[in-house]
Amino acid sequence: MPANKYALIRYRVIDECLTNMARPYPNKETLRQACEDRLYGSHDTRVSISTIEKDIYAMRYDSALGFEAPIAFHKYHKGYHYTEPDFTIKKVPLREDEIEALQFAAQTLYQFKDVPVFTAFEQVLSKLKEHVSLSGESMNQEYREYMLFEDSEKGTGERHLTVLLKAIREKRKVNLEYSFFQEDKAGKEYVVDPYLLKQFRLRWYLMAWDAEAEKVKTFGLDRMMSVNMTEEYFIEKDFSASTYFRDTYGINHLNKEPEQILLKIERPQSKYFLSRPLHPSLRLLRSEEDADVLELMLVPNQDLINELMSWTPHVVVLQPESLRDEMIARAEKMISIHSSKAHS
Repeated sequence: MPANKYALIRYRVIDECLTNMARPYPNKETLRQACEDRLYGSHDTRVSISTIEKDIYAMRYDSALGFEAPIAFHKYHKGYHYTEPDFTIKKVPLREDEIEALQFAAQTLYQFKDVPVFTAFEQVLSKLKEHVSLSGESMNQEYREYMLFEDSEKGTGERHLTVLLKAIREKRKVNLEYSFFQEDKAGKEYVVDPYLLKQFRLRWYLMAWDAEAEKVKTFGLDRMMSVNMTEEYFIEKDFSASTYFRDTYGINHLNKEPEQILLKIERPQSKYFLSRPLHPSLRLLRSEEDADVLELMLVPNQDLINELMSWTPHVVVLQPESLRDEMIARAEKMISIHSSKAHS
């Protein structure tokens, strides 16, 4: 059973006592008093000698803790000590699989090395190395050479992550100077209540309450010319990220009921769809001779259409009719554009 926070505090206090060279060989009463002072101060609640005995046993032998602390009783000095002079539970060896997991996490986060909010990451790793023994190995830079992540273009809004995260956590309104991709649409200033940051296709988006429009709106960080956190606080309305995007693929949220979407997908492409579902609702409805019919329960939106178009001609929309018509219209437009270019 995992140790509770009080036990973990006692372990740290015992460790501090055992590594205190100014007062070596503390006895059980000294350890008990130190734990009691740290936990309760002058309150009446007490730490018993039997609790200290159990703590020492756990630090020695509890595999779940992983300390394997070499605690021994010194008969001459009548107190406890570490038989290994440099030992401390603040420097605990990691297993091979734990090192591998840590390296993978480090590489995963390293892709954000140029994003301001993650600039302290290398410092965190340095602190971690100081307190954790890597069993003779280190989290070396070569690990990145055989793991390649998708890399987003720099300057696409990541610079705003720090202030937006801070505003979301502190529930402070932000002032946005926002531009649009449409050439005929001028930029606009918004004062919004920031709720959530979401990444989709290597771009970051902010979900925020726009009081003027009286609804949650999506803002692309790459279109934010400036972001300033105000001194005004807000009370978050009834917003749940899991509920908000429950029936949505991507970032384009529409306030509509989900529809049954049936896709006929050639094999082996259908196997890829099933192995990497677009949405939790995806399921195999039936199999035919050379294709599978898959079902989705989603609100059809532009992100879904763009995804399905990338799979043409291997995907045929069976229903709803409106989605099928939109796919056909886009395909015809592509053919028309390519045909006109070929004759020009």
